[in-house]
Amino acid sequence: MEEEEQDEETAMDGLLDSRVAFATFYRDRSVADTKSRSRRFLHSFGLQRDRTVQTESFESPSQPEPSIVQQSIDDKDTHASKGDHPHAEPFTAIERAYTAHAARVTRLETLERLHDALGSLIKSFTFPRELDFARPPTKGEAGVVPDLAYTRRNVGFREHEQALLRLLSEADAVSSEGDEEVRVKRKEFVEAVQHELELLEEGRLRVWQGQMAGV
Repeated sequence: MEEEEQDEETAMDGLLDSRVAFATFYRDRSVADTKSRSRRFLHSFGLQRDRTVQTESFESPSQPEPSIVQQSIDDKDTHASKGDHPHAEPFTAIERAYTAHAARVTRLETLERLHDALGSLIKSFTFPRELDFARPPTKGEAGVVPDLAYTRRNVGFREHEQALLRLLSEADAVSSEGDEEVRVKRKEFVEAVQHELELLEEGRLRVWQGQMAGV
C-alpha cells in the first residue's frame, strides 16, 4: 500500500515537472517570437536601431537662411546707411540748387505782389477834407499835432494807414539771402510805402493847420 502511494506521488511530481518545463518553454518561445516580430516591424519602416545605446545631442534649431530677395534688401539698406551711392552727392547738389532757385523766385514774386497791392491801395484812396482830432485847436497854439479821434470821419484815413503798415511788415519778412536783385526790389518797395506814410502825415498836418486858422 505504501509503495503504491509513493508511486503515485512520484508520478504526480513527474507530471508537475513536465508542466513547469512546458510552461517555461512556451514563455521563452513567446518572448523570442515577440522580439522577432518587433524587429521585423521596425525594419519594415526603417526604424531598426542598433542595440548599442547612443547619446542624443541636443542642438539649438538652426536659423532659416535668408532668401535672395531679403539679402538684396539688406544690401541696399547697408549701402544707403553708409551713403556710398555713386550719384548721391550730385543729386544733393542739384536739389540744393533747385531749392535755392525756387526760394529766390518766391521772394521776387512776393515783392511783385506787394508792389501791385500798394498801387491798388494808392489809387483807391482819397484823402478826407476833414479830420477829427483828439482835442480841438485853441487860438495861438503851436507844437505837435494831436492824435486823431476814433470817429467815423477818420475811418478812411486810419484804414489806409493800417493797410500801408501791413504791406511794410510783409516786405520786412522777405529775406534777400544775399541776392542783390531781391535786396534792391525790397528796398524800393519799403521806400515807396514810407513815402505814402509821409504823405498821410503831411495831409493830417494840413488839416490841423486849417482848423487852427479858423479859430
